[in-house]
Amino acid sequence: TLRFDLSTKEIMEVVDGNAFVSINGAPEVEFKAGQSWEVEKGGYFIIRAESPVHYVCHFE
Repeated sequence: TLRFDLSTKEIMEVVDGNAFVSINGAPEVEFKAGQSWEVEKGGYFIIRAESPVHYVCHFE
């Protein structure tokens, strides 16, 4: 489990695998390959993976 505090807006796109993500303290949601989530500047997300996951961050 990792927490990321953001200083800029980010969009994360899952390329392979799946991850469980909580955004700004909201309930955890599962994201699979082909899905994405975004977090506004000043927000945070917590990501958890039960197996390897590959995701790409896009910074705005």
